[in-house]
Amino acid sequence: EDMVRVELKALRKCLAPGGVGEMGAKRQYGKKDWAKDEFQRRKEDGLPPLVSLDESCYGDRVSSKVPRRQWTGLVDRYPDKQINVKNLHLVQSLVGRSLYTVPLEWWYALYPKDELYLFCNEDLRYRGSESMSDLSGFLGLPSYNFTDVVNAGMYNVGSNTGYDTVTNWNDGSGKDEIPISDELREEYLAFVKPFNERLFEMAGKRCDW
Repeated sequence: EDMVRVELKALRKCLAPGGVGEMGAKRQYGKKDWAKDEFQRRKEDGLPPLVSLDESCYGDRVSSKVPRRQWTGLVDRYPDKQINVKNLHLVQSLVGRSLYTVPLEWWYALYPKDELYLFCNEDLRYRGSESMSDLSGFLGLPSYNFTDVVNAGMYNVGSNTGYDTVTNWNDGSGKDEIPISDELREEYLAFVKPFNERLFEMAGKRCDW
């Protein structure tokens, strides 16, 4: 929970108007012609600024003991412990990787809306054949009945990595909850909700989140 809390604190600061996220994106891309126009348009229209989440909000290793700056306080608080993880990119963004709208806003800024397709994973479980048909239609593929394919189950899920072993839909419910306190869960949900709403409005589609 400590790692989630400090990341929430860091993201609130980074993603605030005029924060490190906005300023970092402008420094990195502000001189590009397409970016200058887009930054100005978003400012005039009152839209959230474009942010380079990974580069600006997480940064690089601070020291041998502090892999990312968001954990500086944790290292000071627990000097007898060490943050040593194999997948640093994954662990640094326990919250940030849920903010789908932040990286996708770059895509929607660069490409026409009708050339982008938001696919909700949950739709595969509850309306799988229809969802696959919608996607294949968007891609211009020939019509195909996906019922048997979808009913077969899921691949590359849970302990069944790769595509040799199928996981039954009932075996991979995906509803196992992370053991965190109700207080932190509510804090997390309150933080990500506005970002989800931005995504749904931008894409013109809602997911069951």
